[in-house]
Amino acid sequence: MEDWDNLNSITFICDCQYSKSSSEKDYRYASICPDEINVTDNDCTIMQLRYLSNCVDDNHETMGCASYVGANTTQELTVGKKYSLSFSIYIPQPSANIGFAEHIGFMLYPDKIRRPARAMLQQETFYLPQIIYDSWYTVEWNFQPTCNLSYLVLGTFRGKKGPQVKTKFNEYNYFIDNVQLTEDKDENEEFIIFCKNSMAEKENVIPEIEGLTLYFESSSSNIQQSSFPALDSLAKRLKENPFTAFLISGHTDTNGNNHIQLSKNRIAVVLEYLENTHNIPAVRFIRLPEGDTKPIYEGAKNKQMKLNRRVEILQSDYEISDVIYRNFLQALFSEKSEKALKILNIWLYQCKLNDKMVMLHDPRLQNLKENNAWNNIVNRIKASYQKEYIKPNLAFTLDSLWAEDQKSRTLKYYVENLSVYLAEYDKDAASSEVVYSESEISDSDTGRINLLLEIIGNEGWVNMSEVGERAASTLFLILQHTSDLNLLNRYLPLLKEKCDIGEAKWIWYATMYDRIKVLQDLPQKYGTQYTIKDGKKSFFPMESKENVNSVREKIGLEKIKID
Repeated sequence: MEDWDNLNSITFICDCQYSKSSSEKDYRYASICPDEINVTDNDCTIMQLRYLSNCVDDNHETMGCASYVGANTTQELTVGKKYSLSFSIYIPQPSANIGFAEHIGFMLYPDKIRRPARAMLQQETFYLPQIIYDSWYTVEWNFQPTCNLSYLVLGTFRGKKGPQVKTKFNEYNYFIDNVQLTEDKDENEEFIIFCKNSMAEKENVIPEIEGLTLYFESSSSNIQQSSFPALDSLAKRLKENPFTAFLISGHTDTNGNNHIQLSKNRIAVVLEYLENTHNIPAVRFIRLPEGDTKPIYEGAKNKQMKLNRRVEILQSDYEISDVIYRNFLQALFSEKSEKALKILNIWLYQCKLNDKMVMLHDPRLQNLKENNAWNNIVNRIKASYQKEYIKPNLAFTLDSLWAEDQKSRTLKYYVENLSVYLAEYDKDAASSEVVYSESEISDSDTGRINLLLEIIGNEGWVNMSEVGERAASTLFLILQHTSDLNLLNRYLPLLKEKCDIGEAKWIWYATMYDRIKVLQDLPQKYGTQYTIKDGKKSFFPMESKENVNSVREKIGLEKIKID
């Protein structure tokens, strides 16, 4: 390792030969290099790092603070090789168990990083394999990079599940020494396949939320006075869990007729009360008007019959954004354009950025696209790209081209997945049909290739970090549709350069490499080219069936089975 950098944080080097002067006895940072922490046998200096649970970064956005040290590796870690990292660590027994020790670890980057605003760095890959307090011990990881890496960072990292924040202010110190990074040639070891930091979206752990059943008088949709305390209690639970969706079903007894409309009315009055009194949005609910089709008691009479006249509210496992989109479509197909636009605006706050582009290409929204407000919707989505990407305009344009390219291929399924589909209720609904007309998919692959080349101009192959993975994949997908060997050979080395620095996917490179070979009637290398007949893969000829998984492993691809 080269010299360590203090990444805009407070890190100390403790020297066993340092003697405090008499004036330092009452030094207010008495926890710095305390006497009881003996240095390891190999060195007279150790690094002291820390974690503070109750603090914020300079932008007042990220809770929790931590110190970090970073250093350039002596040699660049390269694709196909395997490495081991180890260090000695001493963790004093913490005064409170807030899980900080479980988030001590390291991260590797292609280049030296900065840590603006003193925010905690994020990762979910390399944490301590075991926790031992009040004793020096050694930890070790084995890994194989699938992109070139050259900068190592040690510290406490923010993960999807911690460490805890907003607890009573405490400073938790720990000590690191003997950092060793070596190439490992032991083929029997288990290795972590790794490129660079990739934090999954924050997990939302949803608790079990008690639902509610309300009963109604015969032929009535009025809420009974005795039901309001239970509804108010439910509203409190809903507010405590704002990103949880629910099913609300309306039921009737067998008396009278028009049971579906009555069950719709009962659902409506309950949702109106929750929305008007407690500000609980109705779009969080999937409405299921059941009429008299699902009684609690078949052929019920008198007292039993009232149990069939009910509204049931149950927690749902559907994503809240999917439920909102379902409500949006139902309003749109009920020709309630203004209501649909309001729901769509709510959805734009809840959904993922990738879903926004898919929505723009939903063929069911054609009538809405003629509304004057549609331009505002498009501009809001463009603004979302401005916040997310380094090159937002290029990201939006490439993402749009991805959608156009996939209209005749996979886009139908992306669009369908925006909404909750309930087969029992939606199999005959017009709103569930996703069909692209011939005019919508008329653009040829050749036309899109020419447009792509015009868009990227001198960009070469764009970086995923600048435009997002899906937009960057547009280059690969569209080039895969061509048989122009000159064009493919021109872009293959550019793609490899990006893979080497973690800015493109190795599966893209392997697929393009093999496609070029197949077009030249030569054997492929990575086993990505095949046909499917009777449900079985038939691979095009390979350079070596025996070694194909070995060459795939070197770039982090999973093994394949070849009959």
